[in-house]
Amino acid sequence: MSELEELAHWINERARETLESDGEHALMFFLVGGDGQIHAQLVGATTRDEMPEALNRIADEVKRDEAIAVVVVGEAWTAPSESVQANSVAESLAARDVLFVAALNATGEELTLETPVQRHDDQHVSLGETETTNGHSLFLNPVRLIWGLDQVDA
Repeated sequence: MSELEELAHWINERARETLESDGEHALMFFLVGGDGQIHAQLVGATTRDEMPEALNRIADEVKRDEAIAVVVVGEAWTAPSESVQANSVAESLAARDVLFVAALNATGEELTLETPVQRHDDQHVSLGETETTNGHSLFLNPVRLIWGLDQVDA
């Protein structure tokens, strides 16, 4: 297992613990510096309209800190692309709530983990088994640009 995979799995385990105890998990990211130091930050966006700017800040922080890897963790809706209409995943009949961990490093290694979340009420959840997905995190394209990596599309 690579260092990026180990870090992503470790963050996933901590995120599972947080989600199980608090019933929610804030969107946050971890930057890995060239010296191996890891710094965590909240993304801070709370609405769909705020999200693009907030996610672009991740790329700004990667550049500023000269980070060699980034890991983003939070809750999201996911659905098969063929079931999504008008870019609204949450409204898809196939949508499901997940805890996700998206990891990318400067060499292009990428890993995405998804854990199904079943909500019982505002503070109680059940978590399924975490799976590694084959997808790419489109929201990390600004980071790919900084590192000179190829952009991905849906």
